[in-house]
Amino acid sequence: MIAMHGAVFGAVKSEGDLSQWMKKCSMRSCIVFVMLFIFVVLATLFTQRHLISNYVQIPSLWIIPILTFLAIIATGIFSEKEAMITSTISAIGVIATISIALYPTLIPSLNSPGNNLTAFNSSSSHLTLLVMLPITLIGMSIVIGYTIYARRPFRGKIYGE
Repeated sequence: MIAMHGAVFGAVKSEGDLSQWMKKCSMRSCIVFVMLFIFVVLATLFTQRHLISNYVQIPSLWIIPILTFLAIIATGIFSEKEAMITSTISAIGVIATISIALYPTLIPSLNSPGNNLTAFNSSSSHLTLLVMLPITLIGMSIVIGYTIYARRPFRGKIYGE
């Protein structure tokens, strides 16, 4: 997934021979990603049946892995900018697919399911959440502002000499 996304980004940001080479790399990594995605889904269906319980309880959730799979395939088919969008959608889709499968577990325990970290037993108190909300909003605003400022010089394509 990361190799595909990086190659697509490289194809978008470059031109000429480098861009063509990055397009080939993105296509190869897309093919590998499709094969691995299919393998992992099938392996999960046959060996880790408990991970599909959320999908069984709410069948409409199957749209997430299906759209993710289609986005992965579309990344290999589309041109540079559209491929960047579908690559981003596929990365978000993979994370969403895994999150839905694991919910409410955040970190599964290898020793005992009773030791899993879940969304319920690992959350902070109500007071802590109230105190952290304004701090987080201010801090994230600063991070987003700095990121926009720092990335401005890197807009557009990279031109060779």
